[in-house]
Formats: sequence, C-alpha cells, structure tokens
Amino acid sequence: MKSVIVFIPTAYYLSDPIYTKVPRNKDFLYVYFDTSEASVAKVNTSHKVLIEDSFDFHIKLPPDMYSGTNTLLLLVSMHVKAWQIKRLLYRLNPKVIVSVTDGSLTAKVISRYFPETTFLLLQTALLNVLDKKFLRKRRKSYEVIYPFFERLLYPYFSSTFIFGLNHPKTKLLLWGETTKQVYKDSKQDQDVFLVGTPLLAGLENSNRGRKSILVLVPDPDSMDEQMIYFDEMVDLVRSLPEYDFILRTHPLRISPYLSQRCRDENISNAIIDDMKTSIIDRIVASDLVISSYSTATFDALSLKRPVFLYRKHVSPVLAYWFQSSTLPAFTDIQNLIESLRIFNWGGAARVVAENDAFLKETCAFTGQESLGKIAEVINKHAFMS
Repeated sequence: MKSVIVFIPTAYYLSDPIYTKVPRNKDFLYVYFDTSEASVAKVNTSHKVLIEDSFDFHIKLPPDMYSGTNTLLLLVSMHVKAWQIKRLLYRLNPKVIVSVTDGSLTAKVISRYFPETTFLLLQTALLNVLDKKFLRKRRKSYEVIYPFFERLLYPYFSSTFIFGLNHPKTKLLLWGETTKQVYKDSKQDQDVFLVGTPLLAGLENSNRGRKSILVLVPDPDSMDEQMIYFDEMVDLVRSLPEYDFILRTHPLRISPYLSQRCRDENISNAIIDDMKTSIIDRIVASDLVISSYSTATFDALSLKRPVFLYRKHVSPVLAYWFQSSTLPAFTDIQNLIESLRIFNWGGAARVVAENDAFLKETCAFTGQESLGKIAEVINKHAFMS
C-alpha cells in the first residue's frame, strides 16, 4: 500500500501554484486536503480542474459553521472544525504533511495532535514571527498571565505565528538566509532547508502600448486609514494620466468606495482589480509595480519588474525583510508621484539588475530549481518516516 502525503493549502490558496507543480514520486499517494479556511473565495476559475489533475485525491471539508464575532459560537465552530480535521487525518495516516506558514487552525491542530507525523512548513509569506520580539510592550503582570492562557487554549487561540516551533517533527522550508536568521536560536540546522520560492521568471510583458503600473494598495489596521489610502490612489492616477494603472486591494479590504471615487472623478486610466486574475498574471502585464511591502514584491523582482515601495508607516516586522534592499521607498504620496513622473524607463534594466542581489539574499532558489528542492525535501522525509 502506498504511503500518503497530505498537502494543506494556505488560507488564500496562494500555495496552489506551488503544490500543483511540485514533481511527484510514484511511490506515494498525493492528497489535497482543503479545510475551507479561506477568508476569500478562490479566484482561479480553473482551480478545481487543476487540483484534480495534480492530486490523487481531493478532500474538501465544509465551510465553518460560524464565522461571526460571537466568541462562544466561534469557539464551538473551531472545535467542530478541529474534530473534522483530526478524524480525517487519523484515517489518512499520512507519512508527511506539507503545509504553509499562514498560522491556520489546521496547522495548529496538527502541531498539537499529530506530534509524531513529519510536518513540512513551506514559507509562502513574509513571516510575522518577529511580532513578539519587536512589537509587544507588555506589563510585568501580562508577561506572567498571558503564557498560562496561551498554553491552556492552544491550539485554538495562540499568538505563535510559526506554530512549527511547538511541533517536535517540524521542518522549515524557507526562502533563504534572511528567513533562516530569524530562527537561528529556535530551530536546529538539520530542521531548516533553504528551498527558495518557485516563482515564474523572465516572462515577457504583453503590453506594448502605454506604460502600465500595478499598485498593491496598502492594507492598514483600521478602515479609516484604508479610506485615506483609497483617496491617495485616486490622487495618484489622476496626477499621472500618461500611465495606465491597475489598483489591487488586499482581499480583506475590498470596498466599493475606491471604484465609486474613480467614477466620481471620471478617472479613465485606472481599473480596480476584480481579483479574478492571479497576481502573477497582473505583474506580467505590468511595466512597474508599486508594493506596500507585501510578499508580491518578490514575485515582481523575480519577474524582472522595477518595484517602488509605498506605505505611510512601516512596522519593524516589514522593515526587517527590506533592510538590505535598494528599492525606492516612499511614505508620502506626492514624493511617489513625482518619482514616477521623472522615472527613466530607459534605465529600468539597470534598476532590475541592482535588485537581483537583494532577491537572491532573500530567495536562495527560484523557478524549477526551487520546485526540485521542495520535492527533494518532501521525498526525503516521506521515505524516512
């Protein structure tokens, strides 16, 4: 009987382009275990066909029975989902579970109830593990009380973003040295593998007309701040009529407000992304990307696009990932507008080349080489288990 390898997607299914391309080994059964934890719907209409073609089995749990704000009902719903996850995984009895660094309930359940199963965590985002070190200013009483409640309620409520640190057989599959340095005091070298990120590379821009700019609209903590950013996006596109813009908001910040503002201002050189097109396709169709310090920055760099960074307030967590970059960074929208107005498109290739060192420092491998590294680690631990 073949051994089972289970793949659990990230909350936004951004892991799927990686999962579906990882080379397979005929000695194993590959199972896609969709726990329906996503906050937003899948945007790729061909997703179901792609998954069914790539995996031996596709298991899909029903959505959460409750997703409101009532703490008691939310806790009951989480317990029901945890029970479903545990029951199915006990039946599957996988040799290896491949998940991602998104802090999902599924992964927390695994880290508590399946300590003997090899758990491979694939980096798919800028890890927020630095929150505890940089951002929390606690009182002494909080330092004593909080750890007690965290242990009591784990895995249902836990601030530990990289839950793999609590799982004895977790192996971290990280982008590169930048990430590895975060875990140098908490994970042994034999539990860390640098596999890069399987980004597409070298794709040609199909747009041969006006210059097109993709803007990843910043996603602050409050909706009031978000409205300020929306207003600034209108100022941006109105001030630069010589460019075409695609404005892409965070999936959790989708609002009709930005579309309405563009209509009210008779904006004709911008479209609001409907989220039905993948971020990779959007980058490929653009000549330049304005990023809010998101993971997509590295997609854009790998695809050889110039990148500008824009965010009013940059947290220490985000600053850590970009501390060695030479990317132009702005905190004032007018300065960003002026820089785009005078940008030398003839020197774009030089700008991209200057960013390669930063990209390689963050991502050790890309493309097929990265996919090969990921498959190598999965197969190694599947045979060992």
